[in-house]
Amino acid sequence: MMTLAGVDLYIWTKDYENIPKKEGKFTMKLMSNRGTKLYPPPAPEMDMIDWFRCRYVSEELINDADVDQLCQALTSAGWVWNKAQKLYQIDGVNAFSEPY
Repeated sequence: MMTLAGVDLYIWTKDYENIPKKEGKFTMKLMSNRGTKLYPPPAPEMDMIDWFRCRYVSEELINDADVDQLCQALTSAGWVWNKAQKLYQIDGVNAFSEPY
């Protein structure tokens, strides 16, 4: 059975350190920039662009409305995101890549 596990949100900002680590049912598991892990620390010294991939996952059962709510909460807080990629599990196994 396929279940929704989280979402990769691509957020456009220069203020990446203040992107929320927890929002509703979701907790940030990973943040990267140009393919390099920034969160959880430690993060290397590097030149970054203003587009960050933030992986939010949930230990609870979630659905599309929960992802919509996460996106709306971030938008309402002033964050600009430009892509959302839902993450699924099939029979409890991640159907998405585990970076790093």
